[in-house]
Amino acid sequence: MEVSWREKPVEWENQLAKIVVYYSLAIQAGEVVLLRGPLAAQSLLLALMQVVIETGAHALLEIEHPGAQYILYKYGSHEQITWSSPLQDTLVEHVNAEIRVYAPMLSQRTLMTLSESQRLLLGRNRTSNDALLLRERRFQTRECRCCHVLYPTSVFANDLGITLTELTQILQQGFLLPSKDPIAAWQEQAEEAKTWQEWLKNREQVQIRADGTDLCCSIVNRSFVAQVGQSLLPGGQLFTTPHTSSWQGVITFNTHGLSGGQHFSNVRMRFEQGEVVEIDAAEGLDIVRAMVCVDPGARLVGEFGFGLNPHMTTLIGSVPFDELIRGTMHLAFGKSYPGSGGMNTSRIHFDLIADLRTDGEIVVDGIPILHNGKLSLPS
Repeated sequence: MEVSWREKPVEWENQLAKIVVYYSLAIQAGEVVLLRGPLAAQSLLLALMQVVIETGAHALLEIEHPGAQYILYKYGSHEQITWSSPLQDTLVEHVNAEIRVYAPMLSQRTLMTLSESQRLLLGRNRTSNDALLLRERRFQTRECRCCHVLYPTSVFANDLGITLTELTQILQQGFLLPSKDPIAAWQEQAEEAKTWQEWLKNREQVQIRADGTDLCCSIVNRSFVAQVGQSLLPGGQLFTTPHTSSWQGVITFNTHGLSGGQHFSNVRMRFEQGEVVEIDAAEGLDIVRAMVCVDPGARLVGEFGFGLNPHMTTLIGSVPFDELIRGTMHLAFGKSYPGSGGMNTSRIHFDLIADLRTDGEIVVDGIPILHNGKLSLPS
């Protein structure tokens, strides 16, 4: 019997679904898989569900409506917004894998109509604290895996000032879909990342040099984490948490970005003993200053990383995309990732990106690993 639905998946969505199920999460027969995402991504969610079912796993599908989310956060009381659902707590105990599709349906301008406290709670998983701790433990032991997938929407494209077609093409490149065999391409990317991790082990110092940039930090006893499409798609980066007090020098982030509906560009910072002591920007200076003053940890670097994705080439002002571009590096202010040795805590994780493809370089212990956009493993 042939079944039809309003939003039937297109070919690239079917290809992406196979990457998520077979490569990112390696779903096995009998596992319980939770698929969650907004109405705008229903065609991808259906494609994912079909592939999950074909593996012999059990699929649970939750489709969210952006209007319902906005109503709750706009008009709900704090008690209603922070209520923990016993149904969500039960799911935490039984789910073996989660697939979360992120497809923005509320514009940055709409989000700015919410109060700061409402925005901080936005997207909160409605589970109890005990269930969240259990979920984290299950992630650490690999009893449960999770993959976040970005999906193009008109709202998202409009916020970035590009067309939906352009955004869709950029995403497809980031998913490595132009490759002859996308899954094999991701496996190759993962192998490259492992080689980099091994080479970077036991290194001591990183220097970043470019026009308006001369910055160094210590990575003694730090490990690099690879994000190559298992937990987030698109993917392709390596990152770590250098010693927070070791940052010294200046850096110019020669790109543009968007935060809280406000644009910023060409941010310049000067560090002394790990702390930001001077900030300037061509645009959006107030929003950048506000972000790094949220709390004491926000003035410290929680992450340093560089892009590995060979198919992403266009800067669009969105961190989840731009930080993956091969030839870029990024610093994130605030919360660090414990898996890389970082201990910095903050309410924020605010990324700024430098494009080193024209005249920049990254040097590790005196050895150039990136020069004018060419990232190459030293022999």
